Amino acid sequence: MATASMIGTIIEFYDFFSYGTAAALVFNTVYFPELVAAQGTALAVSRSSRGRSARSCSGTSATGSAADAPSCRRCCSWASPRS
Repeated sequence: MATASMIGTIIEFYDFFSYGTAAALVFNTVYFPELVAAQGTALAVSRSSRGRSARSCSGTSATGSAADAPSCRRCCSWASPRS
């Protein structure tokens, strides 16, 4: 269980790290070409931050956990041995 948790955490960190790096280096010129580089970077990073905070809010809210429960049960039911 600890190994699976560690692997999930590593994958999630890689996802956030790579997206944050892309937001700082690439997304400013792709999505905001008309702005100065510093303004485009600030907007790209702020959009990335908003997505991260919305993700954590949905995980703690009642609707987020209620929506996640059925899919978690389906996913975990095949992995857990039945007695």
